Amino acid sequence: HYGSLDLFLARHQADIFCVQETRVNRQMLAASLAESKNLGAITESYESFWAFNELKGTLGGLNGVAVWVKKDLAKGANATQKVLEVDDFDREGRCLMLDLGSLVVFNVYAPHLKKPEESTRKLRFLELLQKRVERVQSEGKMAIVCGDLNLTWRSADVHVNSLYIKVVEKCIAGNSDWFVDSKDLQTVAHTRIVRLRSP
Repeated sequence: HYGSLDLFLARHQADIFCVQETRVNRQMLAASLAESKNLGAITESYESFWAFNELKGTLGGLNGVAVWVKKDLAKGANATQKVLEVDDFDREGRCLMLDLGSLVVFNVYAPHLKKPEESTRKLRFLELLQKRVERVQSEGKMAIVCGDLNLTWRSADVHVNSLYIKVVEKCIAGNSDWFVDSKDLQTVAHTRIVRLRSP
C-alpha cells in the first residue's frame, strides 16, 4: 500500500514506531541483507532494534518486539531485551528497553492469560516491568511504556468464557457488597463469573 516501511513511517511522521508479535527470530535477520530489508530491519531513514524469542520448541518463534527510531534520534541509542532481569522472561522476547539518553522506551508484549492459574506469572512479569521503569525514572530519565499489555478494563472487551475475577473470602474485588456462593467457587484464586447475587 505504501511501497515500503520507510514511506509508511514518513507518511505518519513517526519518530519512534513500536510493534509487537513480530515473530521474527535472529536467524531470519541474519540470513541475508535482502531478507533483512524485506522484514523492515534495514531502512533508509530509521534504525531498528529487536527483541527475539530465544526459546526452543513449540514456543520458539512466537512473541518478539521491535522499535524503529529516526536515525538522527537513534545516535548513541542502547537497546536490550534483558529488561526484567529474569532469564525465563527475558528470553521470550516480550520486552525491549531502548535508552535514547534522557528518554527510555519500553516496548512490551505482556503474556496473555489462557487459564486463571497463569495470573501469578503475568503479575510477576508486570511487577518486574514496573520495578525496571521505576529504576529508570529514579535515574532522572523519562520512561514511556507502550505495546500490548494484554489488559482490559471493561468486561465488554473480554469473551465471557475468558472473564475471570479475583475472589477473596467470597467477595469479588474486595467488595463485601458482591459475593459468590461457595458452590460457584473453584479452588483457584480466580473464578469465572457464573452467578452473582447481592446479599
